Amino acid sequence: MRVVHVVQRFHPALGGAETHVRALAREQARRGHDVTVATSAVEGAPREETMEGYRVVRFPARHVRGDYLWPPWLPMRGLEAFLVAQRPPECQPCNAKPSVPPTTF
Repeated sequence: MRVVHVVQRFHPALGGAETHVRALAREQARRGHDVTVATSAVEGAPREETMEGYRVVRFPARHVRGDYLWPPWLPMRGLEAFLVAQRPPECQPCNAKPSVPPTTF
């Protein structure tokens, strides 16, 4: 199965979502799935890298509320085109904030 996790921040940043998505991606990759984490760019981190068996792709982001992006996916330039190019057979949006509508492709 092809899995794409979209998260505001990711390794090397530390936090609850970052740790949770990292554990999920690691386990899914270990089980043989094709896993990608799409996140915001971090100074000093590569644009793309392979980590623990999964791919991490970082997008330039505009931070509008301190360290956080709001809404999470809108300020990441190039993210929507990247997700469309992945051509997932189905999109199963998951969000910790149910009041934020998922992006439809």
